[in-house]
Amino acid sequence: MADQDRQRAHGFKASATLTIKLAAFARPYLWLIGVALVATLLFAACEAGRIFLGRTMLNDVFGLGLDGNASIETPEQLAAAWDTLKLLSLAALGIAIGLAVFGFAHRYIGRYLVARILVDLQNRVGGHLLLQSMRFFHQHRQGELYARLGSDIGSTGTALTLIFSDILVHPIRLLVATASAFWFSWQLAILLILLAPLVFVPLANFGRTIRRRARGRQQAVAQVFDALHQMLSGIRIVKAFRREDHAIQRLEERNERFLKDSLAVVRARTMSRSVLEGMNNLLMPVMIILGGGLVLDKPLGIVLSIPDLVGFLAAVALLYEPAKRLVAGYNSLQESLAGAERVFEVLDTEPDLQDAPDAVDLPTVNQEIRFDGVSFAYEETTVLHDISFSAQVGQIVAIVGPSGAGKSTLVDLIPRFYDPTKGRVLIDGVDVRKIRGDSLLSHIAVVTQEPFLFNASILENIRYGRPEATLEEVEAAARAANVHDVIMGLDQGYDTEAGERGSKLSGGERQRVTIARALLRNAAILILDEATSSLDSESERLVQEALDRLMEGRTTFVIAHRLSTVRNANTILVINEGRICEQGTHDALLLQQGLYHHLYTMQSLSGAPPDTEAAKTSSADQG
Repeated sequence: MADQDRQRAHGFKASATLTIKLAAFARPYLWLIGVALVATLLFAACEAGRIFLGRTMLNDVFGLGLDGNASIETPEQLAAAWDTLKLLSLAALGIAIGLAVFGFAHRYIGRYLVARILVDLQNRVGGHLLLQSMRFFHQHRQGELYARLGSDIGSTGTALTLIFSDILVHPIRLLVATASAFWFSWQLAILLILLAPLVFVPLANFGRTIRRRARGRQQAVAQVFDALHQMLSGIRIVKAFRREDHAIQRLEERNERFLKDSLAVVRARTMSRSVLEGMNNLLMPVMIILGGGLVLDKPLGIVLSIPDLVGFLAAVALLYEPAKRLVAGYNSLQESLAGAERVFEVLDTEPDLQDAPDAVDLPTVNQEIRFDGVSFAYEETTVLHDISFSAQVGQIVAIVGPSGAGKSTLVDLIPRFYDPTKGRVLIDGVDVRKIRGDSLLSHIAVVTQEPFLFNASILENIRYGRPEATLEEVEAAARAANVHDVIMGLDQGYDTEAGERGSKLSGGERQRVTIARALLRNAAILILDEATSSLDSESERLVQEALDRLMEGRTTFVIAHRLSTVRNANTILVINEGRICEQGTHDALLLQQGLYHHLYTMQSLSGAPPDTEAAKTSSADQG
């Protein structure tokens, strides 16, 4: 029993905490909430006013007394009754108008608040996600993040609707109806309050069950999103290997779990509603019998007239609708808070990479970039071990090695996508962790192996790193990237939409657009992550020409799969199992007859000719 009490207390505390967090988003709109509450209060007063109209009609128009007999006997009494009836008719008209006006006001304002706060929340979550480091995205599947931005925020919107349309509104209606009941018979009203826990205690237990099951359902939704994302993003592989049946089976399994948790939520909600309706159906006859006894027998001197009994029963009936809506709202809130909880898990995740309190700007890069004893680990797996080297301004540093050796992770430490677990990365002697993020990234441009373009115009894509650039500057960058003529050959030139992930362009054209984007950025540090590895010979030639122009005068880090593209690098780092195993120029590394020589020779045998004197000398030595 004690465990159940602790669980119940924990559930209430968690619900209250989440509700407070959601309500915090309403702080800028407090004045509007005040207007909504006033409108709700006036609406509830109009509802109660109908009861008092009925009671006044029975008492003052028909003269219905304690004995139940009408007391209208003279023409004067009849005329007075008609006058009262006319006034009550006008009052009824006013109440009807008030119900329409104030009902519209509190409903519309509630919906407006929900829409406004939900937009603020979506903006906050999206912005907060962008503040996270690459480690965060490495640890979370894309499908799960889509679910949090989609269904979980949708559930949060439902929670907001319930807070502003039910949780705030219906308690006011309940208070007004309860006050009306006390007005007509405080004795029966007290009895009514004493019976209330018989209804609300079991309903609270249902709410706790609903929330637990709803959280499982939201997790199941995330798994469904993940299965769909993997199935659609890998559709070519699914079809190529004829794995449609496997993909469908995996999706069906996750949907079955979603169905199971959804039905558990529906079951608990239906049970709670049935309990409320059953108690109401039992309560009304009890109140009629007890109230009738007070009218007939007047126990303990308690006097209750027929109009007051009718008014009290009408007030009890008036309690049912807001009570039903409040219970349904509470249960739905528990269900929706499961999604809100997952949203706030994102918002409560502090970015692990933030500017240091004493961070400084980096005005220029004019000396060197140095790795000083750098190690890095993803969770428990160390992928870089004690890396040390330096690159002088304007030099080209090539990074080569087998797949999975840690090449991309190494260059990701320069723009601070990750922080080293040991050691330092320094630019002009300043640890990058001591440089403001905006300032650091303003000096860096990146061209990746998979050229990514946004579904926007080509002009917007090239301007992405410098939105203020003029059209002339964009065109100059495109010419330098060997892509201007291609763009001008499109139907709308630079205003042509690139399509989803640049689907309207070929791979080589997409890559040259990304190079134009980097050229326009005009950054001092350039990172090329296997920028030519997936291109045909002609596209590679055009891209390589563009890259040669891009690298001029810049400190460049080149991750290369095709070793023939890094022959002119000032320094080549050979990475194997997270360590620098060789370092030097192309010719010097070939003469060492180590891993670089082995990789280069294997590529030469596969069709890439080693056309340097060092390679010839090395081959002669082997012969």
